[in-house]
Amino acid sequence: MKFTYSKFFLAALLLFTLLSCGNNDNITTTMTPANQVLVMDNFYSPDSLKIPHGSTVTWSFQGHNPHTVTSGTQGDSSAGKLFDSVEVTSGVFEVTFDEPGIISYFCRLHGETGQLIVEGGF
Repeated sequence: MKFTYSKFFLAALLLFTLLSCGNNDNITTTMTPANQVLVMDNFYSPDSLKIPHGSTVTWSFQGHNPHTVTSGTQGDSSAGKLFDSVEVTSGVFEVTFDEPGIISYFCRLHGETGQLIVEGGF
């Protein structure tokens, strides 16, 4: 009986070892630094971000198509008054937020939306 248990243990260990040595080419892990928003094709990630006032947010353009990061909401006459990137396909766009509040933003080209929650100092 002891011999059978040892064979089972060795077989399980071998199987675990083989599975953990597999090719991981299909596994993608994306770590997003604090206060960074990825601008992908037709969405922002994350689409909502909470930051302390005085923080700088970096939008990093990762998609294949051009996009904008424009304050406000689409169709609003005050859209873009707080910030408005040009049409961008790569690189970064940064804005520092000194005042607390909730700030909506969108892409002028495709309509995706996002939101910043700028917390005040307590």
